[in-house]
Amino acid sequence: ISPVDSKFEATFAAPLDTAAGARDVVDMSLVDGYTLPFKLETSGGSCQRGVTPFESLDCSELSLSQCPTSETLGSSTRDLRAVNPKTGELAGCYSPCKKLTDDKWNETMPEDADSKDAGPYCCAGSYGTPDKCSAGPVMQTNYLPSVKATCPYAYAYPYDDHIATIACTTSTEYVVTFYCPSQGTDQLAV
Repeated sequence: ISPVDSKFEATFAAPLDTAAGARDVVDMSLVDGYTLPFKLETSGGSCQRGVTPFESLDCSELSLSQCPTSETLGSSTRDLRAVNPKTGELAGCYSPCKKLTDDKWNETMPEDADSKDAGPYCCAGSYGTPDKCSAGPVMQTNYLPSVKATCPYAYAYPYDDHIATIACTTSTEYVVTFYCPSQGTDQLAV
């Protein structure tokens, strides 16, 4: 199994807790990287991303071919493609942080997320605040514009929640569709 994947993250409020204003909080995350293009659609309730009404997030054009193959991370250059070491097949795309910290498929010793080398890309250690992170090296990576080009409202790095967090009423229904990575629009699973 690939050490990275496209993620639907959610905290669901109790459905009967509507009087207290309880909301579901959801996002689609590329913080660790991604494997499959996807689409998130909502119905049956109401959702907002910030102050904007939300109905869907279409990242069906996300492609492994966009994955940076020459990403400068500190003093080294890394290929962010997640290649299965047993089969040699491309299985996903690492985020800069995950590339440095992965302990499964990494060709080098993994770093701790808050280490001097990984911290700037993981928004940890001395880069562990929104201000330091958003002014740090993670913002100059090729990974961010690559994923934001086809998926501008997904959660792409730590502290990107101001763009990616979606709050929905508890009556909301969610459909997440993942697509085949090479086809873009051929449905894999619902």
